[in-house]
Amino acid sequence: RFSNTMSPVQSPVVDGLKAFGYNFYLAFSPAFYMVNMMQPYHLTLPVLGGRYGYVRSAKEMASSTAKALRIVYSTLKQGGSEGSGAWGTALGLLDANLKFDDAGLSAHEKQFVERLLASGQLDTTQSYSLGRLASGSSAGWSNTMKFIAAGSHYTEVVNRLTAGLSGFNLEMKAGKDFEKATSRGIDDAVRGTQYDYSDHNTASAL
Repeated sequence: RFSNTMSPVQSPVVDGLKAFGYNFYLAFSPAFYMVNMMQPYHLTLPVLGGRYGYVRSAKEMASSTAKALRIVYSTLKQGGSEGSGAWGTALGLLDANLKFDDAGLSAHEKQFVERLLASGQLDTTQSYSLGRLASGSSAGWSNTMKFIAAGSHYTEVVNRLTAGLSGFNLEMKAGKDFEKATSRGIDDAVRGTQYDYSDHNTASAL
């Protein structure tokens, strides 16, 4: 498993089955997106609530959700403006880099999001896992996989930003220093409560 994480072994049959399963059961299911968008409140809020109090944590999470949505909106706006024509705009949306300079974040929050990006925790979403399936394939197939998984990717980015910013801000307001708050946001709130789609957390057979 560790070897496959460091040097992924391509298996067209297994990858195809994984893609089929995702598309068939999740990608086109409105229920999946509704449940997925509530993930921070199902998984992260109980952890933060047990440490800082539920009312306080819920209020912070609502504020962080608004910030996360502004970040994703800015990201999509920039990505869409970089393309030419309808198809170019669509590709720009799929390949957009996270933009948070004008999302209304404080200086410390911006530094935290930069740390969160550097940790790789915003990239280990389900759609990025599916990106492996398209490697080595045609550009058309790769873009198709990105398009199918785009909704899942961006909802999970919102989830991880919400969880991380909530943990970070609650720890900062508790009087902790930046490093301690950053660890709480990334390690406890994101890594500890959000799903892990990386190779080392995948069944050996897959």
